[in-house]
Amino acid sequence: MISVCELGAIPSGEAVRVDGPTPIAVFNADGELYAIDDTCTHQDASLADGWLEGCVVECPLQASCFDLRTGQVSGPAAKRPVRTYRVVAQYYVGYGAKFGDEIEAFTVDGSEGFGQIGGLGEEHDRRYYAVTVQPQVFINLVPDHVIFHRMYPVAADRTIVECDWLYSPAVVVRGRDLSRSVELFHRVNEQDFDACERCQPTCRHGSTRTVACSCRTAPHRRLPQMGYRHARRHHGAAAIPELPGDAGRCRSSSARG
Repeated sequence: MISVCELGAIPSGEAVRVDGPTPIAVFNADGELYAIDDTCTHQDASLADGWLEGCVVECPLQASCFDLRTGQVSGPAAKRPVRTYRVVAQYYVGYGAKFGDEIEAFTVDGSEGFGQIGGLGEEHDRRYYAVTVQPQVFINLVPDHVIFHRMYPVAADRTIVECDWLYSPAVVVRGRDLSRSVELFHRVNEQDFDACERCQPTCRHGSTRTVACSCRTAPHRRLPQMGYRHARRHHGAAAIPELPGDAGRCRSSSARG
């Protein structure tokens, strides 16, 4: 994957050129991003400098036209298409994904949550943020809590994934029901890591093959001042120790192959 620029750096109707062994032009066509080979197949001209109309770019040199969606020629003089590339828009922490109009909070059924964390600006309310701290930390930020993942590789075929749900102490002290809030990302984790395990048998690194092992889910347990904790136990893994009862925290630990 090639990093290009921030989303706001390409206004609608404009393009940027990405230099490299094969230059690529990235276009913003009415809010949709497209990427194609930057060099016209008829003449040595940069398509990023061309004229964009809808999803068609016109070469600035001899007016050859290419469809951004397919790379196919849509007007002479070019006869050969250009290659297209998939564009991935990755939202950074300053933007965030907005909740749907019918969603009240970040819960498994979209129902009411616990109000904003103190000091949260209105511009960040009703938004979901995800931050990856390479190589093994994943942080999720929502208006009323924080979800903190840590991943501990312990063998070629096994990784312990530890997940904390962090709430304001007032939410936990009052005994609020956290189940709908915790269940959302617990369910996401179950599905995502199950998909990872299913992919592993066909993954190779050099001459070493990674093999997924089976795992099973232990039932939820209620712990003092912690809401819910759930544990995934992997075949052959050591038992996961209990956590100290510090207020405001829920934890999920998973041993994954």
